[in-house]
Amino acid sequence: LYLTGATPALEIWLNLLTSLPKWNVDKSVLYLLDILARIAWANSSDIQSFNRILSVVLKESSKVHRPSKGIVSRVGNWVSGSSEALVQLDATELISPTPSLPYLSWIVLAMEMERQSKLWQHLIIELQPGKVKSIEQALKSIAGFLKIPYIGVHQLCLIRYAQMALELNPDHPLLPVIIQRFFSLYFA
Repeated sequence: LYLTGATPALEIWLNLLTSLPKWNVDKSVLYLLDILARIAWANSSDIQSFNRILSVVLKESSKVHRPSKGIVSRVGNWVSGSSEALVQLDATELISPTPSLPYLSWIVLAMEMERQSKLWQHLIIELQPGKVKSIEQALKSIAGFLKIPYIGVHQLCLIRYAQMALELNPDHPLLPVIIQRFFSLYFA
C-alpha cells in the first residue's frame, strides 16, 4: 500500500487529536494541531483536507468544548428558552488565534473569514460615503437583516488579521499572507 502525499496521515492525526475531550482548549493538542497545520500549509490538497475536517469537527457540538458563558448569559438563555447549543459560535471563539499557534490561527481565521463573507459584503455597502452610520450601528442593522447574532467590531476578521500581523515575528513565513488578507479586506 502506497500513500500519496501527507493527506492520509494528516487526516488520521487530525481526527485522532480532535476526538480527545476538550481538545480545543488543551495547549498540547493545539500545539500538535499547529504542527499539522504547518505541514499542511506546504501543499494545497493537504490544507483543503485540513480545513474540511476541522470545519466539520467545529460544527459538531459534541466534539467541541464550548467556552463557559457567565451566569447572566445562562439565565438569559433559560428565560428566553434558547439553547447555547443552537447558537453558532465563530471558530475563533472555539480556538483562539494566538501568535504561538500561527498556522492553526491562520486556518481558523480563514474559516471565520469565509463565514463572515456575507456580513462583510453588507458592511461594505452600509459604510459607503454619504451614509451616516458608525460601524457598530451598521453591524447591528446587518445582524438584524441577516438574522444572525450581533458581531462586534473586535470580532471582524479585518481586526483579527491586523492583530495577528502585529503579533507575529517580522520574519515569519505567514506574515506576508496575513498582511495580504488584511489589505484585501481593508481595500474592499
